[in-house]
Amino acid sequence: MGLGKKVLDLQAVIRWVLARRVALVILLVMMIPPSWPFVKATGKAATEDGYSTDFEAAELFKIYSLVRRARPDADDGWAWHVAKTVLDESWRHRMDPLLVLAVIGVESDFKDTAISVKGAKGLMQLLPVAAQVSAQERMAMWGDKRIPETPPLYDPVLNIKLGISYLDFLRKSFGDTKLALAAYNHGPTWIKSRIAEELHVPLGYATRVLSTHQRYRQDTLQAD
Repeated sequence: MGLGKKVLDLQAVIRWVLARRVALVILLVMMIPPSWPFVKATGKAATEDGYSTDFEAAELFKIYSLVRRARPDADDGWAWHVAKTVLDESWRHRMDPLLVLAVIGVESDFKDTAISVKGAKGLMQLLPVAAQVSAQERMAMWGDKRIPETPPLYDPVLNIKLGISYLDFLRKSFGDTKLALAAYNHGPTWIKSRIAEELHVPLGYATRVLSTHQRYRQDTLQAD
């Protein structure tokens, strides 16, 4: 056998070995299950917030049920809009939606046309000044330019968005849920002055909200 013939045979062997290796790699790749984005270990598809769609639907229905119980006279579409806004905005701010419902329950008893003697309006009883601060905060953080300069606070969806943003701002400012709730009720400047002067901070409002929050939690646990 000549040298040329041996070289050709060796090249053929090399091509055959390489072909076998490539085929083996392809087979192994096909056997590895794909890692799809937003899929939990349970195999259920999840949203970008990390919640499965089943979980989100269950949470939405819990909130809707509480809203309907509080306002049986309200339009069903209104109740769904309120529930969805509370859920979405609470998750956006990493806040318990039942706490938001508790604030709404204590503040306005779920009446979107409520107005206080001090001029606080809507479901979360926002003063126009607090609403404007929240609107500016939302525009700065998320570019939310759909909020007008003078927000219509009787709009339940907008009122909830601004109210949750304001409550989150207070929570971050005070670093304490009770103090944040006290500031929501009495005003942050007054609460800060009480703290600075080492005076008693009234927590009656905060206690009412947290008690209502606990009752809502028990109601949803019993419904499961």
